[in-house]
Amino acid sequence: MLRESEQQFRAIFNEAGSGITLVDLASGAPIENNRALQTMLGCSRDELSRFETFDELTCEQDRESDAMLFRELCDGNRETLREEKHFIRRDGRSVWAT
Repeated sequence: MLRESEQQFRAIFNEAGSGITLVDLASGAPIENNRALQTMLGCSRDELSRFETFDELTCEQDRESDAMLFRELCDGNRETLREEKHFIRRDGRSVWAT
């Protein structure tokens, strides 16, 4: 049953039309990201496996506030984090994500 559940999760995660990243809240490090996120941000899976990449791709004026919200989540001071996020792709184009 667990194996089947894991396979279903993987299929949904990998084929989702929305960009998704799984994060280890204890360390704040990305665990895995899906193809939609890689395509949206113009990065490889490996590039998106480092939190620094997300910081680099976050619109400069939002970096400090976004990092603060993420730290609050990792520290257990927030139960959820849903925000409209402004990314700047590797090619310089602007992308908004919710």
